[in-house]
Amino acid sequence: MNHRNEILLRRYKKNMEISGSATILFGIWAILKTIMTITMNKEEYNKLTEGVDLQGLPMVAVILIYVIVFGVLFGFILLFHFKIGLGAIRYSRGNTKKKGFLLLAVLYMLISFLAFISFFTPFQGSKVEITDSVIAAILVDVTMIFMLFDMLYSAYRIKKLLSIRE
Repeated sequence: MNHRNEILLRRYKKNMEISGSATILFGIWAILKTIMTITMNKEEYNKLTEGVDLQGLPMVAVILIYVIVFGVLFGFILLFHFKIGLGAIRYSRGNTKKKGFLLLAVLYMLISFLAFISFFTPFQGSKVEITDSVIAAILVDVTMIFMLFDMLYSAYRIKKLLSIRE
């Protein structure tokens, strides 16, 4: 392999590693943002608890139910992000040849793209309100889509460059 290809291989491996780390950080951010939204915004809390009848239960049991439900949800979110992120980091360092994380990355990119589109297509009977938090969410989604695309493209280029090397 020539010098230029070695430089490109290092570059794409570094891109892959950075994208993996960013995926993990985005997962942690998603959980923190959800916790802040629920605890700081009474309207969001009321939306989540609307229609839930827990009147007969003691407050400790209600809190325990919420902690378990959100704990499972947050655990799934973290596991999903860590699976993609650590897979990308391991692949970029050459520690594994497994590429299952790429399928999850494609799935996540599609979900992020649909979430991005949903900002501009209101649901039936609803109005699109552009607030500063909506703009921040749009920017986060665009960043996530770009980062996942870069991860997928880097994996493709690493594979091609390694095949040239052999």
